[in-house]
Amino acid sequence: MKVVAILSHPNISENSQYSYDFVVLELQKPSSFKPIPLAGVDESDIKVGDVVTKLGWYNTGGEDQDAYELQRADVQLISNEECSKQTFVDESMMCSRPVGNQSSCTGDYRGPLIVERPEGDVLVGMVSWGADCRKRGHPSYYSRIPVGRNWIDSIVRGECFHK
Repeated sequence: MKVVAILSHPNISENSQYSYDFVVLELQKPSSFKPIPLAGVDESDIKVGDVVTKLGWYNTGGEDQDAYELQRADVQLISNEECSKQTFVDESMMCSRPVGNQSSCTGDYRGPLIVERPEGDVLVGMVSWGADCRKRGHPSYYSRIPVGRNWIDSIVRGECFHK
């Protein structure tokens, strides 16, 4: 798939690393993959304490040793208040802690964070950053889809890309 345009969220800030960490890619041709529904602006799909699933190509052991197959891990959503005890977070971010011994690793960045439901999965976040996945107790950080949803929708409707 060839990318023909890249658009970053207008509120992305160099002063606040990872704030409004949203990017939309325009593809030369439509993808054949079925899109996943995005979490609503009302945040009803995001509940602190819920166990959700992240996907990525994260490191599976040694240094710079990425997985050959897509990996999945369950993580538990934590409040931004709890997360901010470790480092700065703002309204455009959300955090999780591992369920078991997995956190976000280098190969996960831009990977989806999904709520799995019988009626269909929902994308609630995208892996933004995290500490070393081998260090217990460190949260993982995500772009909070509901915060970027209106902007994402405006892109998809064609209000920002020129056709």
